[in-house]
Amino acid sequence: MSSILAIEDNVETQILLRNALANEHTIFSCYDLTSARKQLEFKFFDLIILDLLLPDGYGLDFLKDICADDNLAKIPVIILSSKDDSPSRVTGLTLGADDFVSKPFDKDELLARVHSILRRGPIRTSDSTILIKDLFLDLTNQSAFNIQENKKVDLNLTPIEFKIILLLVKNINSKLPRELIRKTIWSEIFVSARNVDTHISKLRKKLNLTQLELLNKRSEGYILQIKKLKNQKNLLTNHDQLPFFER
Repeated sequence: MSSILAIEDNVETQILLRNALANEHTIFSCYDLTSARKQLEFKFFDLIILDLLLPDGYGLDFLKDICADDNLAKIPVIILSSKDDSPSRVTGLTLGADDFVSKPFDKDELLARVHSILRRGPIRTSDSTILIKDLFLDLTNQSAFNIQENKKVDLNLTPIEFKIILLLVKNINSKLPRELIRKTIWSEIFVSARNVDTHISKLRKKLNLTQLELLNKRSEGYILQIKKLKNQKNLLTNHDQLPFFER
């Protein structure tokens, strides 16, 4: 389930967004840019939906700030605005927005656009790091961390475990046969299938607290995927601005 930050000052539009997306995604609602910045300090999001005309600033200026921040630049952004003029659309897309949706929007069309962007994958990378959900990989030092409340907790991976998780992350949601893992990680020496399984088992335990899970597909191999959270309630900020039936 992907996390989406919806920055929109209109309560009715926020409710429409939740009705369109909340069955398949976790929605965090902000009604101004100040609240949005606070959310981005402590949470990681797979997508931002951004209105342009907000109480404390202009959405395109906020978009510039996002694109200039190495930690946020990889988060895709959909501009959602009633300001449907060609200059705003062109400027938004030029600055780095991934899509521009006009108000009023069609629920099914918005959901399709969100899915199209999220299918590109959840991995955000730089030359020396990879961030996928709350798993942070430092390629330079070959270290892996779990991001907890904006702090990095070292998973203490062995060199072999780091190579395995890097291989799995680069092939996320794909089934990797045990033999392929063995040949890729131990290309110059022979190790048994049991040895591979042992390393995978230890790695699985270390990933337990992250939002990722490492599954064994019998006779097919291993697959790394994002956990499907059960009974997770969609969260909102600024609850006092919501109608009584949404509180």
